[in-house]
Amino acid sequence: MSNNEEMLKEKPESLRELAHCTTLHGVRFLAEKNVFRRIFWAACLLGATSFCVLQVKEAVEYFRSRPFSTVITIKKETKISFPEVTICNMNSIHTGKYSRQVKRLFPNTTDREIEDDISYMSRSFRVNFDSTIKTGNVSQLNRIRVMLRNLTSISYGIDDILLPKELLSCTWAGKTCGAQNFKAFYDSKSFQCFTFQPSESEVGMAGISQGLQLKMNVGTDWYLPNSYEPFVGQKVVVHPSGEYPQLDPYALLIAPGIHTSCAVRRIQFINLGTPYQTNCGEEELKYVNRGKYSYSRVVCIEDCFYKILVDRCHCKTIEMSGDLPLCLDDVQTNCILALAENMTKVDSYLKCVNSCRESCKNSLYKTKLSTAKLNSKTMANDLDDICKLKNQRLSVCEEIQNKSHMEKIQFVR
Repeated sequence: MSNNEEMLKEKPESLRELAHCTTLHGVRFLAEKNVFRRIFWAACLLGATSFCVLQVKEAVEYFRSRPFSTVITIKKETKISFPEVTICNMNSIHTGKYSRQVKRLFPNTTDREIEDDISYMSRSFRVNFDSTIKTGNVSQLNRIRVMLRNLTSISYGIDDILLPKELLSCTWAGKTCGAQNFKAFYDSKSFQCFTFQPSESEVGMAGISQGLQLKMNVGTDWYLPNSYEPFVGQKVVVHPSGEYPQLDPYALLIAPGIHTSCAVRRIQFINLGTPYQTNCGEEELKYVNRGKYSYSRVVCIEDCFYKILVDRCHCKTIEMSGDLPLCLDDVQTNCILALAENMTKVDSYLKCVNSCRESCKNSLYKTKLSTAKLNSKTMANDLDDICKLKNQRLSVCEEIQNKSHMEKIQFVR
């Protein structure tokens, strides 16, 4: 018989020998002769094993929940990404430009008829549109529709908003800027807005000297009476470059006659995709122009509203893409108002909103305003001198040309 066969036939180790030789602490005491000692160590091992199993179970469950953590780091940037700034006058229609355009396109229109047009549009801004407005005649409605289809000719242009360049009406990072640095943006409330796009995307340091400084004309003399929003001023929103400007609820309201300084702080968010709870990504948009703006959840929600609007009212607002007709007549306007009041009750809208995912990387700009009173007398004198010296046919010069000195000071206020 070989040695290997003899080893196989040897008696296997007893449980006692295994317990004494194992490296697991406490197991060897289970083989002791003392019953109480064996019971004590058995209880200890059982408790430790149960605790170990519980810990493993919790660790596995935590891992399967796809946990994530928020990490906040503060670091000094050598270059600071400059945001885009969108400006909208709180008045949608420039009544002076409307009057001039009507006379150009409809030469036989009287001043009285133009006043009636303005009165009709003014009443249309009231909350109870259907109960307060009297339907206009065919020629009046035709004029208004034609004018509203050419919004750039009847709303505020960037040259109407900026004061003369001699007053340094636009400076950025210490450099002179102007109308060429602004891109038109259309909004259903303000009609034509403008987004400032700097010549360079970054600045070397923070501070007023590296920021955007504007001197703007509100143009209150040409305001369309609006009972729905009887306010005067500019709406300003600071947003990431290439992102859709969200005027509601992020717009800052800037009053005339006030020097307003805006401190900006950028917060950047990086979200994770599947299988994490953030589940970031992009949804297909139908009525928001993706060629002009980057994706965000807010834009997706806006697109959800547009989808319901087209489905219910069969028209589009001015900022929507597509070949649908603009919502201009009374029925369509009433449809939009009713839809806006009951959006939270529309199941298809809520379902669409819930399907909108967060983008994987986005930024938010937090703002803080501080104000100072404008020296109206100095500004009025400067405006008067520039308009006389240059004989400029600017919007602001036309507004003050027939005013007395005190009226000009009051105008600047």
